[in-house]
Amino acid sequence: MKNHYSKPPLTSPAALLALAIVIMCIGMRAETDNGTRIAEAKSGAAERTIDFSGFRWWVKKSATGSKLGPGPNFWSDSSKNVWVDDQDRLHLKITRKKDQTGRASWFCAEVVSAKSFGYGNYTWQVDSPIVAQSKTVLGLFTWDDSPESAQFHHREIDVELISTWGETNSPRNAQFCVQPYTRSRNRHRFSITDSTPPTTTHMFNWGESNVFFRSFRGDANKTPETTDIISDWRFAQPGVPPSGEENVRMNLWLTGPINDDAEEPEVIISKFQFKPERPASPAAPKTPEVTILTVPPSSLRPGPVGMGRIVGTASGINPIECKVLVYAYGDRWYVQPMAVNTDAIIGVDGRWTSSTHGGSEYAALLVKAGYKAPATMAVLPSIGGDVLAAVRATPKD
Repeated sequence: MKNHYSKPPLTSPAALLALAIVIMCIGMRAETDNGTRIAEAKSGAAERTIDFSGFRWWVKKSATGSKLGPGPNFWSDSSKNVWVDDQDRLHLKITRKKDQTGRASWFCAEVVSAKSFGYGNYTWQVDSPIVAQSKTVLGLFTWDDSPESAQFHHREIDVELISTWGETNSPRNAQFCVQPYTRSRNRHRFSITDSTPPTTTHMFNWGESNVFFRSFRGDANKTPETTDIISDWRFAQPGVPPSGEENVRMNLWLTGPINDDAEEPEVIISKFQFKPERPASPAAPKTPEVTILTVPPSSLRPGPVGMGRIVGTASGINPIECKVLVYAYGDRWYVQPMAVNTDAIIGVDGRWTSSTHGGSEYAALLVKAGYKAPATMAVLPSIGGDVLAAVRATPKD
């Protein structure tokens, strides 16, 4: 099981003291992003920074001879551990090298965003195969170092890949988690068994009342087909942390010792994207609405054979707190695309999409996130309670 150590600030107290002396001598520049104050030395700063996906990132480094969490591990800010290539892809690599005492050790890699983002959609595209390993972890997560954040478990929301957490025969090499992980309802473990082609996308949508996670095969900028979705999971109150001064972190680290002659683990992250939670607009309709823009053609006959796409919009709601359920009519209404995979996620732009089997008619229900979808119905539910809006459409040639 996961041995999760609290992740401390980027530097040790000694390193912070050294940085303070440098700043006093050469002056500093202050920047503010979403209320987070970033102090940056004009020259000769102790920390290395990189630019990736349009954002500035600090590179984590541990003091000589000192280990930091998670792990704990040694951390290096060397360009051999963290670099951005000519395609603007971030490389994180664990390397084995000698420290200043001449002893060979493993050094891990981590970057921390200079910007605090808050509620919204966090997305990473990984361009490396997610191959199960016992002790190597790729972490994509939020973390808050502010003193008041401890009561919210440092606002840590995790996508963690590769590691089987010491379970050598376990196929589960990925997990979603809203800390603390010790509460079983706070984590969802799953397997990534086929990463060919190796590109996978991992995201979470963080709102006030719930966090929705998704991993799927393919590019981050494409809407995934149902068959490309690896795993979905929604975590709802109680336990969703409020936004604060959290930053985004990406790291590649070890849960324990590995062989001295082991291959040096490396991961390529080609994109990080963030879309803020869309604030309520004065022009937005007060009444929740759902529309269907496109349905499969009439040539897709009702029944279990064949699949098509249905697309629509939702408005007048907070998209993070709602979802769309699609039904196709045969001899009765059947939830789509299948009883175990029903939620059409509403994007921050209000657009939703789903796969569906054929039907003589289609229906889209706009419901609250916690609504449990009936597998079949003779009659669609009335508007009220958790059912906010509904619309029906017939296929056309």
